Amino acid sequence: MADLQALAIRFSAESDASRLEELQRGSWIPTVTPAGPYEPRSFFHHHRPDEVLVAVNGALPIGYIVVRRASQMASHAHVASIDGLGVAAASRRQGVAGALLRAAERVTAERGFTRLTLRVLSCNVAALALYARHGFETEGVLRGEFQLPVGPGGGIASVDDILLAKRVV
Repeated sequence: MADLQALAIRFSAESDASRLEELQRGSWIPTVTPAGPYEPRSFFHHHRPDEVLVAVNGALPIGYIVVRRASQMASHAHVASIDGLGVAAASRRQGVAGALLRAAERVTAERGFTRLTLRVLSCNVAALALYARHGFETEGVLRGEFQLPVGPGGGIASVDDILLAKRVV
């Protein structure tokens, strides 16, 4: 259980890698993760420590959010993207993800970004509700973008990919 008053949010460090891998593996659900089965790899294989904010309760990381520049194009330099969010199962629905989102917004504004985007699958109802509560709005829908095992009896179904965004200041 997360104690939000004891919760601290900081940038990640290389020493967090194994715990972040654990958190990522625990939040990897085939029906809401289009990449397929979880493939173990170093958490920092695709992320730099300065792109990852970690929610820590005591000394234990219980959640993370990946926020990075959306692309390297100069005309796109004002846009940051959330490329991952995970919270330990025992700490979910206790405000940890919201605290991470608020921290991500603060960091993106401090770094000079004015826009924050993310993509989420239409079947990830809990995530859609979380992002809506934090002011993200739907700006685009890629209909049938993924084929995932979310149909009746585990059958394959078409799932939309939804682009959400908000202005940060």
